[in-house]
Amino acid sequence: MIAAAKEINKIKKYDIEFVQGDATSLEFEDNSFDYALFSFNGIMQIPYSKNRINALKEIRRVLKYNGTFIFTTHDRNEEEEFKEFWNSEKERWNKGLQDQRLYEYGDRITGSKNEKGEIYIHIPDREEVLESIVAAGFKLVEDFYRRELFAESDKVREFSGECRFWVVKK
Repeated sequence: MIAAAKEINKIKKYDIEFVQGDATSLEFEDNSFDYALFSFNGIMQIPYSKNRINALKEIRRVLKYNGTFIFTTHDRNEEEEFKEFWNSEKERWNKGLQDQRLYEYGDRITGSKNEKGEIYIHIPDREEVLESIVAAGFKLVEDFYRRELFAESDKVREFSGECRFWVVKK
């Protein structure tokens, strides 16, 4: 993503610095930014709830007073086609029969070993995200599903499942 962003930066003749780092330990001073964005459900690719909350706290730390943070997540209670899967998954976790590569209920490993590789992602429900927001010290401004605000082509909707946008303030 950074390589693509740098290419766009060059084409558009912008002067934007792009930095890759660890969201749980950001190398920026306190109160450095007015806004932060964590797209493509990226925060949910951090294993363990405590680490995701730590990332949220770090993002809050580097935001200026009243700074805005926008991020996205899937919602395991939203898509009808996955409800049976999550009910079965809950039973597996209750019996201790879950995939041993997973850390918490809601974790998934998607993709295949012979395509682009497997990807870890945590699929939360709304309450879990709300608890994490509060634990990190943010205030919720609003949350909404992508379909509620954006008109997208069928091709985009087929490629990407529904997600929830979260807008929070320091």
